[in-house]
Amino acid sequence: MSALVFDKVRVSFGHGARKFTAVHDVSLRVPAGRSVGLVGESGSGKSTLARAAVGLCEPRSGSIALDGTELVNARGRALALRRRVQMVFQDPSSCLDPRMSVGASLVEAIRAAERRDRRPGTVAGRSAQITGLLESVQLPSAKAAEYPGALSGGQRQRVALARALAAEPAFILADEITSALDVSVQGSVMNLLKDLQAERGFGLLFISHNLAAVHYLCDDVAVLRNGRLVEAGATADVLHTPKEDYTRELLAAVPRIGEPLFA
Repeated sequence: MSALVFDKVRVSFGHGARKFTAVHDVSLRVPAGRSVGLVGESGSGKSTLARAAVGLCEPRSGSIALDGTELVNARGRALALRRRVQMVFQDPSSCLDPRMSVGASLVEAIRAAERRDRRPGTVAGRSAQITGLLESVQLPSAKAAEYPGALSGGQRQRVALARALAAEPAFILADEITSALDVSVQGSVMNLLKDLQAERGFGLLFISHNLAAVHYLCDDVAVLRNGRLVEAGATADVLHTPKEDYTRELLAAVPRIGEPLFA
């Protein structure tokens, strides 16, 4: 079965006395078509682990493999395969150029997928893809002519998700993609993500502080503390009957008013 596999991944920054290890020998498996939640307090290494998978930082040791192909220091075929792993950031400005229209930003991603797969593209074909991508994230095709600054936060996040989908990913790493959105918009984006996964079958690593969102979206959950994996398992087991004190502390810290955290 296809999977994105982290095996004893260690990510450090700096050298000597200033060396800081953000991720300590973390092993984690994200199967194709399934959702894995990654939780932990700020600074626990969640985003760093995801960034290592897409090449934004390189592990000092360990392995990150997709379908058995090593992605660390990827070259050639492995680099093309790594582009099947796409990351959506908390701040969509991280991947949307404010000087480029939505359509131009999507075309850039579409062309990258064409080069990766060595297939020719046409203007008409790309235009149809842009329309399809925007419709898939529930945006009208007219948004292709607009610029990121004219969009709401929720719309920008949908465009960022469409840009990731343009790569026809096998796996999507979603890094706190709802945390900066209004509560009403958060729900619609989570429902969209769940529907897209069911339709397209990609594996999902969902990084979030929102344990209710993890409970709703994810089949499995992994808990990081200070860069170390402290607990992992089926979401229902970990969040309803946690084995580790730290997981219980995370659950106890969630504010609630007279109702259980998980309905």
